[in-house]
Amino acid sequence: YGYVSIDKSGMYISNQTGKTSTLHWGFYRCPDKIKLDYDFGYLIGLFIAEGSTSKTGAVQFAIASYEEEVANKIKSAIRNVFGDVKITVKDHERHRKVVRFCMKPFAKWLRDSVGHNAHGKRIPIELIHSNDDCRCGLIKGLFDGDGWYGLNYKRPMITYATVSSVLAYQIVRLLESRYRIPCSLSKRRQKGGFGGGEIYVIAVSGRGLSSLCKLLG
Repeated sequence: YGYVSIDKSGMYISNQTGKTSTLHWGFYRCPDKIKLDYDFGYLIGLFIAEGSTSKTGAVQFAIASYEEEVANKIKSAIRNVFGDVKITVKDHERHRKVVRFCMKPFAKWLRDSVGHNAHGKRIPIELIHSNDDCRCGLIKGLFDGDGWYGLNYKRPMITYATVSSVLAYQIVRLLESRYRIPCSLSKRRQKGGFGGGEIYVIAVSGRGLSSLCKLLG
């Protein structure tokens, strides 16, 4: 796969009385095909970890308020993929920063291909079978969003947590089959931010840690 195709059919502006015959401006701004490169992979990885969409066409990434470097990476990737679109960055309550732009056809593609809630998030098949640049961007985006570096019994490791079982198994398979990075996958019950449900935790340590660190740059 070298591109993803974006379906722009039915992209009309709606008002109080319903759908109009006027095409949404995103119809003209969004490309029919998007190249699978590092920046696109990074956007998808970050969206899987921290993103959401609205039916009006908003695409947003909610990150920690101190993650200024990540916010700048998101803005750079958006402009490299979509050109000079309007991007807003706002600080919200609970120490969250939201990076937002509007691109209705792309928002629809994200809901259809990636999922619109945390339990349903997945990696699109086009990105799994894309080139190394795109996959590296994808992995970097995923771990910038939901990755964590720490110590477990004084043993350094990188972990990734998700409530999506499909996503967890996709990441493990991607790391192990494409990059020969051994992973462990465990299922736990978690209180707090994950709503008390089951989460899937991927851990990389030992000989795989240096390979993953090199991949993440």
